[in-house]
Amino acid sequence: MLNKHHFGFHALWIVLVLISQSVTVAQAATDCAAVTEIPSTECEALVALYNSTDGANWADNSGWLETNTPCGWKGVTCSSGHVSQLSLSSNQLTGSIPSQLGNLTKLESLRLNANQLTGSILTEFGNMSGLWYLRLDDNQLTGSIPSQLGNLSNLMYLELYNNELTGSIPSQLGNLINLRELHLYDNELTGSIPSQLGNLSDLWQLDLSDNQLTGSIPTELGNLNKLWSFDLSDNELTGSIPTEFGNLSGLRSILDLSNNQLTGTIPSELANLRDVWLLLNNNQLCGEIPAELKNRSSRLELDNNHLTADDPELIEWLNKRNPNWKDTQTSCSTATLQFKLTTYSVTESDGFITINVIRTGDNNGTVSANYATIDNTAIFGSDYTQTTGTLSWADGDSTDKTITIPIIDDNKFEDIETFTISLTDPVSGENLDNATVIVSDSDLICTIVTEIPSTECDALIALYNSTNGASWADNTKWLRADTPCNWYGVECEEGHVIALKLAFNRLHGSIPAELGNLSHLITLQLGSDHGEPMSEIVQMIYDSCGGDLSCEDSMGIWYFTDLEAVENQLIGSIPPELGNLSLLETLELGVGNLSGSIPPELGNLSQLKSL
Repeated sequence: MLNKHHFGFHALWIVLVLISQSVTVAQAATDCAAVTEIPSTECEALVALYNSTDGANWADNSGWLETNTPCGWKGVTCSSGHVSQLSLSSNQLTGSIPSQLGNLTKLESLRLNANQLTGSILTEFGNMSGLWYLRLDDNQLTGSIPSQLGNLSNLMYLELYNNELTGSIPSQLGNLINLRELHLYDNELTGSIPSQLGNLSDLWQLDLSDNQLTGSIPTELGNLNKLWSFDLSDNELTGSIPTEFGNLSGLRSILDLSNNQLTGTIPSELANLRDVWLLLNNNQLCGEIPAELKNRSSRLELDNNHLTADDPELIEWLNKRNPNWKDTQTSCSTATLQFKLTTYSVTESDGFITINVIRTGDNNGTVSANYATIDNTAIFGSDYTQTTGTLSWADGDSTDKTITIPIIDDNKFEDIETFTISLTDPVSGENLDNATVIVSDSDLICTIVTEIPSTECDALIALYNSTNGASWADNTKWLRADTPCNWYGVECEEGHVIALKLAFNRLHGSIPAELGNLSHLITLQLGSDHGEPMSEIVQMIYDSCGGDLSCEDSMGIWYFTDLEAVENQLIGSIPPELGNLSLLETLELGVGNLSGSIPPELGNLSQLKSL
């Protein structure tokens, strides 16, 4: 029989054994420096993944960080001394993918799908040259698709669907010539479909549905004759259905173009597609349904378009599939042809004026109209050359058309003169309109100006012409007098222009390089546009300043200062010549619709106090 002293001794021995076992387990934790079956950098990449994605709470983390043999951990497969496969699908991974994972350069298959991963897709994945299988679908990944994925020349399966990815589809994905499946659906991708995807000649499945893709469908996708499933539905695609889709001889499952904004007619070439579920519903397709489609044995959906059918056999075939299809069709709407601007301005020295005509509404069918110039105060033969002709748009064509009108320099100082350009004789009932062309003698004005240098006068004229001064909200006295210091928004001092205040004045166009010649300029305001509402706070400040755009608040903060390009319709790049404005003190650039980079010449603005 054990006495209490024996019992106490045995109890102490049991406790010591348990402590010893616990120490043994702790000592078995992974030490990447001691790992021999793969490089330590690959071991560290696995550890980083574990830590970054809450490995302690994975559904199955067997072996992870418990041993120095990572090739035996759950989901890890090794080959030739490297990690070759990593499969942790549906394993409750949370958090982001660590950049260290890019060190698994010998990886051939990566499956992290069906988890709760956040953050972006690593650009480092582009270094995994042996990767042939990549699944990151069914997560919560954000950001854009890295163009570096186009380096994965061995990739056969790319699955990124059901995430929150944004940005455009990289054209570099067209380099993945071995790709079999590309699934990018159910994201927030924007922009157009890259034509380079037409290079994926071995592709079996292409699904870009449930995004926000715009633009027309590239005809190059008609080269993918090995596709058996093709889905572009639920986007914002425009234009017509490429006739080249009739070449998709491999289609055996689905061609889904539904829920877009496609226009034009249904190509008869689609009748070449047999045993295919063809979905064209919820678009803006117009015209007669090709009778050849009745020979197809597969399913066809075309509800909610503007389609008609005259062939009795085709109607019978369609009615068998959906007796109500005709009730969902509405009549084709007509296009509208109109001038891009209602007023254009030109100087005699320019030699010509280019007028833009746009087609709005739908793009169904061929439309055309005649155009002609009409005298007002400007007379053809002495002020301009009479111009006539016809503009035409093919079915599905929505590109702008141009009219070029020669302007005659009569070498006489004259006041502003105008003539009209008119669209007439429409085909298919388009709505038409007129535009006014204003002709000025600005070159002669500057030759007689005495209150400022002619170069500064020329700069003002250049701004007027490049921003459609004829349509400004206020262009009082501009080009109508030889005293530019009295023109609206122009302030002069000691024989030079020191301020040009044209903010909120409906400027439309580009900033001319000639502004760099206003060498004494201190204030330059070119911000906002008549059609763009200011935010409530900006409006409040503007109102409290009584419309003074140089207003300074009680804290000394300038809300509107020398160069504004915020909420406007200025386009093009920032002229590097603005770097010549050596007296400029405050510079604010709200890029708006401006493009390109910030000119390094702005670094020459030595008097600049606020940028």
